[in-house]
Amino acid sequence: MGDYDRKPLMTQICRSISECMARFDPDLSMTYAFVGVTDNKVIDFHRDRNINVDKLRHGLADLQHEVDDWEIVESKILRGATLPFVLSLHFESMAGIPTNGHLCIVDLNVVDWSPTSSPSRIASNPIPGAELGDAAGATPTAMSNNSRLQQSIRSLSSMIHLLANDAILTGVTIPNNALVNLVGEFLYGESKTAFVIYQNTDEAASHDLETAIELMKSLRKLKSREIIRTVDRRVLFFYEKAKYYQGEKYRLQDELADTQEEKEQLEKDLDDIQRDFSEERDALFKEVEHWQNKSKSLEGTMEALKTESAGLEADARWENAKLVTEKLAIKDELRRAEIEMTAAEDAKSQLLDLYENLQTSYGNLDS
Repeated sequence: MGDYDRKPLMTQICRSISECMARFDPDLSMTYAFVGVTDNKVIDFHRDRNINVDKLRHGLADLQHEVDDWEIVESKILRGATLPFVLSLHFESMAGIPTNGHLCIVDLNVVDWSPTSSPSRIASNPIPGAELGDAAGATPTAMSNNSRLQQSIRSLSSMIHLLANDAILTGVTIPNNALVNLVGEFLYGESKTAFVIYQNTDEAASHDLETAIELMKSLRKLKSREIIRTVDRRVLFFYEKAKYYQGEKYRLQDELADTQEEKEQLEKDLDDIQRDFSEERDALFKEVEHWQNKSKSLEGTMEALKTESAGLEADARWENAKLVTEKLAIKDELRRAEIEMTAAEDAKSQLLDLYENLQTSYGNLDS
């Protein structure tokens, strides 16, 4: 495809699915997985979350979500993606003979084939133990995310060429990456798989075009059309049970995802509470320390006042004793003065008596 525009193609695919669902079994049930692929992670577009590929033990089966409303799923698909993506649609019908079908679309985005060698040479020389991809010896940390992603696509291409040419894969090292792990399961007849490659058709990109055409030839050699298997009516009961428990599994997966989101939100709230509590606790510690210092200062002031008060009390007792002593001395002086006054009065009386006696004697002399 010359123009890198996914929306027209995906719109056409979604329209075809809607028409088929309306034309066939109205009780048709469907689950889907829609993931973008990076160098070592997948992005679940249903829940908009990143997932390490190591956690996907059952490939895309771990990311299947039950479709309750096709229009909602269609809007998520038509929202588009800038990464290579895998769209997996699994259909089940219980009308007549129970059957199931699986459609997978692998969009490899715009592929840069320039660093890789010719796929025909890789396919014609399946040496046991050979490394797939040209950057196998490069240090991953020295490669950008885009270059690692391109390496993942080239590794998938190498594996497809080996499988298409009936190569013996024993001992062949296939780089472990998200794209190979997710797409590999759709190369063995378990799904009707469509690969989409956006290719520059300019004359300067003729090598890339030839490489893409060789990849298409190898894909056509693979039995990538789904093998439809009918279900015996004798096992219909168990099929219905399996379908019920599969639905319960998807429901529990969704509940688990919701619970995980609630857990993360609660953990975030707990972190906020702990942070606020820590800040409040630090503020209280500072305030307690301030009042403790102030209390120590007041205690020192009280001790100084007590010492000063004791000194003043001692001075007051001393002054009081001094005043009492002075008072007693004054009383003694008053008593002596009273005695002296009494003596003076006695002397005065005696003098008066003497004076009177003298006058009497003088009068007697005159007569």
